[in-house]
Amino acid sequence: AKMRELDCIESDPQKKGVNIIFQGVTEEQKKKKVSLELQIVPAAFVLESLAKMVGLQMRVDAHAVVLLPKEANQVLQTRVYEVPPDFLIQKAK
Repeated sequence: AKMRELDCIESDPQKKGVNIIFQGVTEEQKKKKVSLELQIVPAAFVLESLAKMVGLQMRVDAHAVVLLPKEANQVLQTRVYEVPPDFLIQKAK
């Protein structure tokens, strides 16, 4: 419920929350049962803990949290930063 409340990107109340995608997960991992007793814990901590318990890793993408095998290749992201034309000259002074 808190994830839906904190979702400030989606305007449709029926679509608010967090998308969780299981990518390349084995049948054995899908069937594992996990029990947790938590109070006032960040969602990221819960998801990371669950992933570790069943032998997965967690990746946060722009529109979803992806749970995938630990040995899976990570997708690299390229980020572009605009800097002034004299950026390197300024640093050298």
